Amino acid sequence: AIVTGASSGIGRATACLFANEGATVIALARRQERLDELHQGNNRIIGYACDIQDHEALKKCVDQTIEKYGRIDILVNNAGFSYYSRLLDCTLEQWRHTMSVNVDSMFVLTRLVVAQMKEWGLSFSGLAANLWGEQLINTDDQTKYIDEFTKNCKFCNDLGINGIRVDTVQPPT
Repeated sequence: AIVTGASSGIGRATACLFANEGATVIALARRQERLDELHQGNNRIIGYACDIQDHEALKKCVDQTIEKYGRIDILVNNAGFSYYSRLLDCTLEQWRHTMSVNVDSMFVLTRLVVAQMKEWGLSFSGLAANLWGEQLINTDDQTKYIDEFTKNCKFCNDLGINGIRVDTVQPPT
């Protein structure tokens, strides 16, 4: 399994759950020290520090995972964040950065992994949507993109009819 945003929150809990159930988990996050803590707690979790926006690093991670383990059965697209600002305070650069992390990286990693999936997969958005209120720039709009992307993957010829399971899970609000 590959789990992004695995150093804390939903990603960390998901990585631990899968590892405790016997899966080998490639945990992606930016902070190596957090990934080292995860591995110390469970040697089935292998940390891979990278910026989710670095598409070459994502490709390298997928290639190395397939080379070592033969295939990837599970992908959890969990990495995400939001700037806590009002609409008029949010810059275009902040918006683009958020989209790059929350949407673009999910698209890139899913394409890389799906090309190698043989049995089944799981893609879900673990973004904290709807938690910050209507006056703040949050992940609501991006979550809609993620939900639509996941829905399209589920029903398109590339995934759904070829036995790859695709789901979206939202944290409670």
